[in-house]
Amino acid sequence: MKIDHLVLNVDSKYHVEGEQVNAIRSIGLPYKPKKGKGTKGFKVSNIWIGKEYFEMVNLL
Repeated sequence: MKIDHLVLNVDSKYHVEGEQVNAIRSIGLPYKPKKGKGTKGFKVSNIWIGKEYFEMVNLL
């Protein structure tokens, strides 16, 4: 079975510069939460690992 992408529903603290974002970066993952897509109802940011990514969604 092949997985195209993984979607995680996360708390808003993962989309704001702070302790959680720094912890993700400290293990070497290129995480830029401000570059994700979003609307009035949700905010998404991706952690890319090669051609694969974790899609982190926060419902607003």
